[in-house]
Amino acid sequence: MIEEYSFAKSHKLIEDPGFGREVTDAMLTGTHYGKWIQHIEVVLKLIDALPERVSAAVVPGWAGFLAMKRDIRKQIAEIKATENTERWAFDVDHPTIFHEMLGSKVLPPEEKTVARLAQEGQILVQGGTLTTSWTLALATFHLLDRPETLRGLRDELFKAIADPSEVVPLAALEGIPYLRAVVKESLRLSFGTSGRLTRVAPDETLVFTDKTTGKRYEIPPGTAVSMTTYKTVTDEKLFPDPFEFHPERWLGEGEEQRLERYFTVFGGGSRVCLGSALAQAELFLMLAKMFRVWGVEGDRREGDVGKIKLFETTVRDCEMAADYFIPIPWKGTKGIRATFEVFV
Repeated sequence: MIEEYSFAKSHKLIEDPGFGREVTDAMLTGTHYGKWIQHIEVVLKLIDALPERVSAAVVPGWAGFLAMKRDIRKQIAEIKATENTERWAFDVDHPTIFHEMLGSKVLPPEEKTVARLAQEGQILVQGGTLTTSWTLALATFHLLDRPETLRGLRDELFKAIADPSEVVPLAALEGIPYLRAVVKESLRLSFGTSGRLTRVAPDETLVFTDKTTGKRYEIPPGTAVSMTTYKTVTDEKLFPDPFEFHPERWLGEGEEQRLERYFTVFGGGSRVCLGSALAQAELFLMLAKMFRVWGVEGDRREGDVGKIKLFETTVRDCEMAADYFIPIPWKGTKGIRATFEVFV
């Protein structure tokens, strides 16, 4: 999805027998090296100074990451090559990020080089793939692990979607209360980005008052301040039983509006995640489409094409064990796995 919006083309990894695992592994490699680079910047400079064939051979996992970077550069170069030609409009049947950036009258030429845009492309592909796919996997696990919750979701989906083959507008899906609650709770437990996001108030003194002690703190202008959404969305005072999957917490009268203030998985302010609407749309569409026709043991309905069952997966595989800017589960995990049995 993010490739379509970025480059007007997709590798269609969902159709790949291995679901593009090597691409995900390459992205995770870059994420893991990110912590080293964050604290010891010279590491990246040393790796980049090496010829790519050398760094691919000596740096564990780097070959796949380099392949992903080369592919993104190639796609952007192909888009740029059609600029000011008749193919520019022909190649695009919907707006894309990089056609818009290359066609911008505001961006200076140095911001529209292939090398510069490739950096943006890398961030978009990684950010738009790892976070949303993790949230979708986590939602699937919790629904399969809690049959009563899944049953409640399917009850609403069957009422709202009479014909599973029909195209249901996104707005209609967003209007299904329990589906919306499932999406919110899945996003809350996925944390979005777990790393601390830095903000600077250049001209303003920030004032913080400790509610427990009453002590007042003043943070001078220009001071870098950071926080992690993990601490907010797992605060017991705000979200009781914070590490459990409870979509119902979003359903009480006025509860969604109250909790929205603390729902920081997409950041906020002028630096809010640009892909938040796309990410949520993907979750609404995928969860609705999948669980409208796929059931579980003990919940087979008319129109179901098969049933899903968790395979050697526990809640530990869904929990954050490390922060590499995105949440990473325990080192020995094999991921969230399930079997799909088609009815005949």
